[in-house]
Amino acid sequence: YSIERHYPSAKTFENPYLQFLKCVAEAQSSLVAQWMAVGFIHGVMNTDNMAISGETLDFGPCAFMDNFAFDRVYSSIDRHGRYSYNNQIPIAIWNLYRLAECLIPLLDSEPQKGQAVAQNFLEEIKEIYQQNWLDKMRPKLGLQSTEPEDESLINQWLQYLEIEDLDFTLSFRNLDPTSASSSESQLFKSFHQKWLVRLQQQSIPLDQIKNAMNNVNPLFIPRNHQVEKAIQGALVQDYSIFEELKQVLKNPYGDQDRFKQYQTPPLPNERIAATFCGT
Repeated sequence: YSIERHYPSAKTFENPYLQFLKCVAEAQSSLVAQWMAVGFIHGVMNTDNMAISGETLDFGPCAFMDNFAFDRVYSSIDRHGRYSYNNQIPIAIWNLYRLAECLIPLLDSEPQKGQAVAQNFLEEIKEIYQQNWLDKMRPKLGLQSTEPEDESLINQWLQYLEIEDLDFTLSFRNLDPTSASSSESQLFKSFHQKWLVRLQQQSIPLDQIKNAMNNVNPLFIPRNHQVEKAIQGALVQDYSIFEELKQVLKNPYGDQDRFKQYQTPPLPNERIAATFCGT
């Protein structure tokens, strides 16, 4: 039933159940990579919140990051970082392990062979997840070709954001290859030099690269402190902030001068440190 509904092409393969697993892995990998590219943290990536269709559910304690940290957690019940920002790919893979275990009897009539097929598949999907993440992160830095050093360059940029406690969304948006940077950070200077050299390898005009970056790096996200204001307003039947947020987020990549307050990071006293199931 699941193959017929979601991945009917799997029926044409020698082992349709193995192909079904691969289809689920690729769909979920694409989804999680998109989350991470916009700084989204699901918060409760239990196995029951990941669907074979490549969708997810139960968004209660989810959040978009403001200031970046690899181990950022928002869910109030996640006390050990199981579903932190940087652990979302490992957790998605762990969940797929559980699905693969259930399908071992279908992968081969002999249990040991079925286990071996499942194990080989699980080794393959680690590469699928890493590749999808890179495919989403490269364009955010204007990288339109593929080079082996890209992963290191992306991680150096993220390390800079974490060390300097910078806003994830606006740091990407403000990164401009057409203008000189005034940052005094040595880490940034090291990154910036390598980044410009990498961009020049592409033989694409820098203003064209910046335009492409603006198409994948949003100006507006549903920031936690604004969402909280919308919730508090709704409690007293004032839906004005909610309606404005809806309007703003229809065009997250474009300038919207009259809604600039929604692109601004929270002040230190406005930062939301925890979100809750049931929100």
